[in-house]
Amino acid sequence: MVKIPIVGWLQGMSQSTDAHNGSIHRLDRSRLDEIKGLDFTSYSDTELRDAITKLASQDAGASGGDAFSQVFAIVNETIATFRAAKPYVAFLCEAVGVKF
Repeated sequence: MVKIPIVGWLQGMSQSTDAHNGSIHRLDRSRLDEIKGLDFTSYSDTELRDAITKLASQDAGASGGDAFSQVFAIVNETIATFRAAKPYVAFLCEAVGVKF
């Protein structure tokens, strides 16, 4: 899987210190591992959109933590896909005279 910007950010946040009382807030490590383990790299843009739409339409109580992990994994893959495609999109926009 490509670099995980959101999951990396969450890991940093999970080890942050509260300025008020010095306590350390940690996200459940197993949750981060679960997000990292979900692989949406083979999904097309349409499949990613359909997956997130399906999750959005589910009852929040029915899916619980599974939906949380899936949403973060899908968003992570969407960002990674866009970051990889950005130079090509910029090139194509410049070629047709559209500002990117």
